[in-house]
Amino acid sequence: MNESARATLDLATGFGQVLAAWVRKVYRSETNEIEAIASFLASVGEQLSLATSEGHSCLPLRALKITPAGESIAGIRAKLLASTLVGTPLQTPAKPLILDEGNRLFLYRHFEQERRLARRLVGRSKSKPPQILNSPQLRDWLDANFGPASPTGSGAVPDWQRIAVAQALLNPMTFISGGPGTGKTRTAARLIECVLRLRPDTRIALAAPTGKAAARLREALSPDSKKFDAFTLHRLLNIHPTTGRARYHASNPLPFDLVVVDEASMLDLTLALQLIDALPSDTQCVLLGDKDQLPPVEIGSVFATLSAGRRFSPQGLDRLVQVTGYTAESIEGAITPTPHDSALTDHVIWLEKNYRFSDRSSIGKLSEAIKRGEITTAVDLMRNPQSEGLRWFEDSHPRIETPTLRAAELGYAPYRTTLERVSRHSIRHLISDQSLLEELFTTFDQFRVLAAIRQTGRGVVELNAQLRRLIDPGTRQWYPGRAILITRNDPALNLFNGDVGICLPDPANDRERPQVWFRGQAQDDSSQFRAIECDRLPPHEDALAMTVHKAQGSEFESVLIVLPHEIGRTANRTLLYTAITRARSQVMVSGSQSVFEAACSQADVRPSGLSDRIRELIDACPSSSSD
Repeated sequence: MNESARATLDLATGFGQVLAAWVRKVYRSETNEIEAIASFLASVGEQLSLATSEGHSCLPLRALKITPAGESIAGIRAKLLASTLVGTPLQTPAKPLILDEGNRLFLYRHFEQERRLARRLVGRSKSKPPQILNSPQLRDWLDANFGPASPTGSGAVPDWQRIAVAQALLNPMTFISGGPGTGKTRTAARLIECVLRLRPDTRIALAAPTGKAAARLREALSPDSKKFDAFTLHRLLNIHPTTGRARYHASNPLPFDLVVVDEASMLDLTLALQLIDALPSDTQCVLLGDKDQLPPVEIGSVFATLSAGRRFSPQGLDRLVQVTGYTAESIEGAITPTPHDSALTDHVIWLEKNYRFSDRSSIGKLSEAIKRGEITTAVDLMRNPQSEGLRWFEDSHPRIETPTLRAAELGYAPYRTTLERVSRHSIRHLISDQSLLEELFTTFDQFRVLAAIRQTGRGVVELNAQLRRLIDPGTRQWYPGRAILITRNDPALNLFNGDVGICLPDPANDRERPQVWFRGQAQDDSSQFRAIECDRLPPHEDALAMTVHKAQGSEFESVLIVLPHEIGRTANRTLLYTAITRARSQVMVSGSQSVFEAACSQADVRPSGLSDRIRELIDACPSSSSD
């Protein structure tokens, strides 16, 4: 067990002990009955703490691992509520732990965050449609940019990008979910172009959880639309790096008419609440993401929860029919039934047609098989030498073996070649001719090694130690070509979590300290790249190998996925899907078949009460907003 896991377990044990001590203090007794309650609370508290460390906002009672023999859920619920530390949502004063009607146990803080977010979302969903609904130009614009609709009969297949643009224009808040290659960014670009055509003075903000994702969103826009800056969400909300408090909130809202957020599947509960809280009531918000990707590292999986299903009200469907030209039958007929319904009617769109991978694409087939948990299909595709773009390395050793290392060496070969050429030039030359830097960064982003874990011989720390020898066999910390990943926001330097930099010395002056180059992000950058001295950098790590979590929001031509040595909870279906869909043309997997199969079979679904909180508010006040 590594130090991080040990610290997590110690914290969970300590939390359980605190709850037990609290029970003894409240009852001021040491009877067998009180000791039984204290011991039970200690066990439950430890499990709840471990669940939150894994990003869960709550712990379903059915998931409790240590309970009295034969105890029913009703019996466990009664015992928790009798402990004086656990209360129900409506109970006052509030208790440290909350047990809702769905038998989910929360820390009070996380329950209150979900309840506040639900109030904000329901309030926005019930606000008046934007005035753009009355514009006769909207239908004409959609026809001009997507082609005329085919409204006849239920057999017509609607263009969901067209529907997504219309839905986003008709509603104050829209969630658009789709996998890589389904056109989310293109849809956002079309939306912004339409808004500017119909409302030229619209104030627009583009944002994403990472700087790279925000920059990619802005790059997809037309030249006229690139006048808008792209922010990280922390920069947009002006979140203090130490306190975590946002400058923009309900009492000081954001000064924008439209906020478009890409990679919204990375939004944790706290950040999602801060974003929605900072939106003025008349500001439209569009969140784009992939509900099937990895959930955030922190608490919650807001986007996946809210996008789990899609449905339209009769009124919402009628508005879409009027604007898009499709019939209600064709729209409803194109919706695949799902076991989950969205708690927010008329606000969720799925983009399912993939423009990157054809029906014959092995990568596309593999990602779909893994998403559905089809283990045999996934293994057959991965192990079949005829699967174009897929390659399997049977490597079950605690550390990667020579074939895997050789694949990484070949993957980074173009980067090494470009680096050798760029390194011959002086810094002054690179500043004047930034095409060399563009080529270097572009070549580096062609390939990446992705791992499921950080520690052990197959984690990113050890992988980076081995891979650095491919670039520089020496012992220098800041060697030419060292690639780093920023891990903490530094607004003063305009560097944010997820930004990638490359170290380059000045061959014309050995006495000059190496600098790390980064792509510019702000719209008013005078140059596309900028250099920062190494000793001024915020916390960072090597980036030749990255965790799959860190790779979210990025795309590479080819990826090498290194699976853990043993079966565990870290490598699961969602992680595999996310890793595979980072690649455009080639996926290589290094690991044992047993670990691969176990990962395909293991879903990563975070329990949440957010949908129930939304439904409770809608049922309590069906015709008015709640805040």
